[in-house]
Amino acid sequence: MLELSRTGDVGARRVLGDAGRAIGRALADLSNCLNPEVVVVGGELGRAGEPLLAGIRETLDRYALPGVAAAVDVRAAVLGDRAELLGALALVISDTDRLSSAHLAATGAPS
Repeated sequence: MLELSRTGDVGARRVLGDAGRAIGRALADLSNCLNPEVVVVGGELGRAGEPLLAGIRETLDRYALPGVAAAVDVRAAVLGDRAELLGALALVISDTDRLSSAHLAATGAPS
């Protein structure tokens, strides 16, 4: 389906747009609750490109609150297969100081 869409197949692009609108409906509800700045679409869906992203944006604009819809940026992921690993590393790095401080406070001794 993705390859057909890349070659310009109208039917494939329509299917991806429809899928984007279905995903966008759920994301609109979540966005109304969580007010995210960015929605990143990854994995196989991220490779679908603009037909899918346009469907998501269209539905977010229609069903999310106007201020929420205007504030959220929908984009395809760029990290590919390394996203989970890089995210886990970023989390560990960002929490290292907090975890060390908690250990010091709990034990009263350096780790």
